[in-house]
Amino acid sequence: MSRKRLSKEASPHADPLLGIRQVGDWLGISPSTIRRKVALGTFPAPILIGRQLRWRTSTIERYIAECEARAGVS
Repeated sequence: MSRKRLSKEASPHADPLLGIRQVGDWLGISPSTIRRKVALGTFPAPILIGRQLRWRTSTIERYIAECEARAGVS
């Protein structure tokens, strides 16, 4: 059985998953604020792995870019 090599873009390490505390630290908000925003639909939905909430780094970067665009920041 042959193994295909994953390209750098397809590698799971190219877009790591972040936990709720890591996301909160990055954005300067608390985990409870993140949960509230997810429930309101104003924050990207997490990926549920077991009982842990995770977000792709690219998802959070896109969220930040969208917030900047709404605020007129470049």
